[in-house]
Amino acid sequence: MADDKIVKIECDSSETEPIIKKNELVLPATAPPIYKLPAEVFVSVFNHLSCKDVLNVRATSKHLLEIGDYYIRHSCMKSSQKLSEESSQKPKDKYRKDSVEIVTLATELFYRTGFENFFYLCMFPMLKTGVDVTRFLSNFYGYVNTRKNPDSNRNFLYTITVVDMLLHFQNVNMLPSNIAPLHWRKVFELTGPWMGLLWGQEPRFRDNVDKRNDLMVILAEMLLSDRSNGILKKVWEKVNEVYIIGNKTILTRNPKTTITLTVYNCSGVKDLLETAFIERDFKPLMHVLIGENAFAASIHICSPEAVKWGCAKCMTFDIGAIISESIEN
Repeated sequence: MADDKIVKIECDSSETEPIIKKNELVLPATAPPIYKLPAEVFVSVFNHLSCKDVLNVRATSKHLLEIGDYYIRHSCMKSSQKLSEESSQKPKDKYRKDSVEIVTLATELFYRTGFENFFYLCMFPMLKTGVDVTRFLSNFYGYVNTRKNPDSNRNFLYTITVVDMLLHFQNVNMLPSNIAPLHWRKVFELTGPWMGLLWGQEPRFRDNVDKRNDLMVILAEMLLSDRSNGILKKVWEKVNEVYIIGNKTILTRNPKTTITLTVYNCSGVKDLLETAFIERDFKPLMHVLIGENAFAASIHICSPEAVKWGCAKCMTFDIGAIISESIEN
């Protein structure tokens, strides 16, 4: 085209360097390094890439890692807000919204204690297809267990998260229980959701870490089925186990499942646990200092409905935890 400017370089026999004509466009000899480009440029590029490509680009340098984390976090927040606005109009969006809320509930305490970025990394690939609760929690807690955080911190967060999740079921009743003065026990009776181990090794014979991860997935799937308000049955197949998780059996009959949480040898924090339970707020307990006051916690699940599907009636999950008697002000 006539308006285009073309660089013309001529060499004279008497000159050793090329002569560039005036009033012509001169391009730089080398392009600026990619890391000097503004973050807005990368964000614009990420909008045209697949989730897998964004994760691959993010891993190439520290600069792109920071920009990629910002982009992923912003995308997840934006998607969650959109789901909240549309969930009342579309049943499918309500299911996706419930899934996001449940995985957030199941990971919130860990999210607040150093696992924020990995939470969004697990969420990001599922923005378009919807959050797979089992896959998300398996990946998240698998990563948590690889970190070098003290086991006492993790076990404590696991225990409090379990209690918080149980309190979020729609139809949950508290049953009376007798317990020794040094222990703390709560018995939850759920109406509708049920679970059972169809095939595999009993939880008490397996590794504690693996058991805790299974428990988180089971409670999350039960909570998701509870919010469905309909007949639902899901089979979760692992390498060595097969679990069945369901909600109701027929519309006219709701099965009952009893979940007993027992915390042993916790005299130093028994009052704190009871106060947090009554107020339905366990976040203040995150400031409990780690000390030498150890206790163990266990979850006992009894589901008569599971027997009809060939499962054992009861299962026990042992959870160890360590917290101290003092609170950080």
